[in-house]
Amino acid sequence: MLKRVEMVDNDGATITCSVDENGLEQGPFEKRQAWGTITGYYKDGKYDGPAKLSANSGYVSEHVYRDGEELSGKEAEVYLREWKKAKEQSKPHPNFTLLTAEQVFGDYPLRVARFDDCRVVPTDLAILLGAVMDKDEYTAVQDSFACQTWLTSPYNGYTFCIGTKGNARPVEPWNKKVATRPVLPPSETKEINADIKKDSVGNDIVEYGEYPQKEAVWEKDKLEELYQSGQLSTTGKTYTFNATDSQKKGDLFQPEQHDEYEYEGKKYVRVLARVSGINLRGQDTEEGKPYWVKVQPIEWLVDPTGTWVSKKCLLGGIPFDSVAPEGGYQGDFESTLMKQYLDTYFYKDIKPSLEADREVIKGLSEKLAEISDLEKVKAMVKPARTPERTEQLARIIRVRKAKDLLSVAAQKAHKEGDKATLQEIVELAKPFAAREAAIRNKFNLKRAERRAKKGRG
Repeated sequence: MLKRVEMVDNDGATITCSVDENGLEQGPFEKRQAWGTITGYYKDGKYDGPAKLSANSGYVSEHVYRDGEELSGKEAEVYLREWKKAKEQSKPHPNFTLLTAEQVFGDYPLRVARFDDCRVVPTDLAILLGAVMDKDEYTAVQDSFACQTWLTSPYNGYTFCIGTKGNARPVEPWNKKVATRPVLPPSETKEINADIKKDSVGNDIVEYGEYPQKEAVWEKDKLEELYQSGQLSTTGKTYTFNATDSQKKGDLFQPEQHDEYEYEGKKYVRVLARVSGINLRGQDTEEGKPYWVKVQPIEWLVDPTGTWVSKKCLLGGIPFDSVAPEGGYQGDFESTLMKQYLDTYFYKDIKPSLEADREVIKGLSEKLAEISDLEKVKAMVKPARTPERTEQLARIIRVRKAKDLLSVAAQKAHKEGDKATLQEIVELAKPFAAREAAIRNKFNLKRAERRAKKGRG
């Protein structure tokens, strides 16, 4: 995990960049000096990739570095192309972001950003992880109390957020009480196949990904009993939250993994409440007390522009950045702690668990095994003129049923972007594809023999 810092070098230049656990500079940087500014990228403490020098006089020059050495001519052109390609390939997908102040409060705001007067409510998980609600700001449309929500826009070194009254207000970047509402821009949503439907108040929504959201009120006692006795099975998937105290600004972020558990076909996560006294379904939370949260599909509000905005704030306890107001957040969202969290953890966490994938494959395998039983299929076939013809029809029907079954499953996996399950379906389909080819070849051979006998060759 990278940490955003601001430092002064030996020449008196002020550098804003990220450093890794070994203290080496990584990623984009800005170097400010009396005569101008240099922007570019670090790799293991050295300049690497494109850099731009902008002097106060208006002079601008562009440069290319490789491992700290400046390149020129064809060598610079080739390396820059390779650098851009590598950066694009290493980019996590999808590219999550947050709303900007302009998208919410500008002259032409996103339609979905004005949903319920732009006030947003947190999920139960976000509350348990430290998102604070305003008990005086109840939203009837969403049947809950509003919370503060991060925006990516800067304000005098602070970060804008949506206040609980639906207003824009600046807050410290390290504040852990502000909730996070992920956003998918049009450049990402156009690559996702999802069915648009209406929610209870008529908004266009899609379901994409899954995440712990709602407290498991009725199942919690049974889940805790099974957990304590070691009888609760995990799915193999984990979620990463912030382990640090949500009320302290010193230690900003420490990743903590939480197992996903399966019980009676549904999935849950166990978390300890980060703070006390926060209203959760009519009861105040107790710090350190275990709560069970149900994993549910994520609902996204669909804007006419193609932007998807999560209907609720999914995350709590995640600071926006570690830069103090003195250093000044200037709007470089790509280098913030929040962006790093979304790219490193969140995009992985919303993918369905491997257990769910295994259940899909297990169910398919069982159905295919049943279809593979030729005697069972023959029993469903109306007897033909000869036993041989009846068996031939049964073989054809068996392959067709398998193709239909696999086709539906493959389409679903493709729609959800589940490449791993899709690949397993392809493997399951191979024997049936071979059988179909054998039947077709045998049929073509017999037809050719008949044509030959009739002299039509």
